[in-house]
This record gives sequence, C-alpha cells and structure tokens, in this order.
Amino acid sequence: MRAWACTCQGATLCEWKLASAELLAKLLPPLRNHVQQAPRLHLDDTTLPLLERRRATTRQAHLWGYLVAGLRQENGLWVDHQPAVLFEFAESRAGAHP
Repeated sequence: MRAWACTCQGATLCEWKLASAELLAKLLPPLRNHVQQAPRLHLDDTTLPLLERRRATTRQAHLWGYLVAGLRQENGLWVDHQPAVLFEFAESRAGAHP
C-alpha cells in the first residue's frame, strides 16, 4: 500500500475549515426545525473549558447534544420521525439553550 504525503500551510487548512463551516451553516436551520418537530427529544450537556482573549484562565462552557426520534401522528397516520442529532455550543447552562 502506498502512502501519500501532502504538506499544507496552516492558513490553507484554516481557510478550508472556514469554507466548510460556511457551507454546513446552510443545513443548520432545516436541521433545527426537524429537531423542534420531533415527538421525543433526548438532550444532554457536556462541559468544556472556554479560553477567551485577554483572560488568563478558562471558564466553563457547554456543548448541548439533542437526539430526536420516535413516532408522530401526521394526517391521522403514525409515521416515523427520522432520527437526527444536533450539537450546539453555549457559554452558559441557562434554560434558554435547551
């Protein structure tokens, strides 16, 4: 098996990540809408350190994960709600986030 090596500048990789994020951002509103219409919602938050500019120490932030699935009634019939997972970053654990 042959291994290929590729050297990229750090700026190039950052540009690729930014371009990917901009493209994927278009999928967020329909995904959020799908999650909000789900008949069953499981959620959890994971704490992670947040380092801010001009601050010597980190503070606690949260990554919320939403898992949706289940059956919903649509026009008198029970249909499967397609499973989906959504992750959102939040700087606090305030009730507005979930």
